[in-house]
Amino acid sequence: MKTLELSIILPSYNEENNILNTLSTIENALQKVKIKNYEFIFVDDASTDSTKKKILNYINQKKNKIKTKKI
Repeated sequence: MKTLELSIILPSYNEENNILNTLSTIENALQKVKIKNYEFIFVDDASTDSTKKKILNYINQKKNKIKTKKI
């Protein structure tokens, strides 16, 4: 079992224009410092745009790396 090195909490509200760039930026930074075992904790505050949909699509693309309970 891999030991979790880092938990990243991402609160959001109507961030459809920024969320994917934010996730990409974080992942690139983690690669540079060689952190491989991390988790994202998404906290969406009832966004009225497509923030939640974009996060769920991101999770589906990375399903071997990301586990989710409820969003």
